[in-house]
Amino acid sequence: MSQDVAYVNTAAREIIDTTIGRDRIQYEFLRYVLRNVGASMEYPLNRFSRVELGAQFSSIGQSIVNQNYDYYFDHIDVNFETVAKLRTYNYISPLVAYVTD
Repeated sequence: MSQDVAYVNTAAREIIDTTIGRDRIQYEFLRYVLRNVGASMEYPLNRFSRVELGAQFSSIGQSIVNQNYDYYFDHIDVNFETVAKLRTYNYISPLVAYVTD
């Protein structure tokens, strides 16, 4: 199983919060999480040919996240927060092959 994460920057803004004495820079990202799992098998028919069968399941999840940089007097605090979860796409990819050498 594999999992990859991709971020696409959609917006950036600076928020000044005077009530607690900090500046915040906030980046908004569209996040894609890609998950894959698969299996395959090979069955030899003779010395020079074989049949291959397999399948792969893939899931692509989407969400909008904010990455916040809070600037205090003596340090910087960085955190992520999920704003909205969007649709998840799932699909199956079959594999059938007849191979000759």
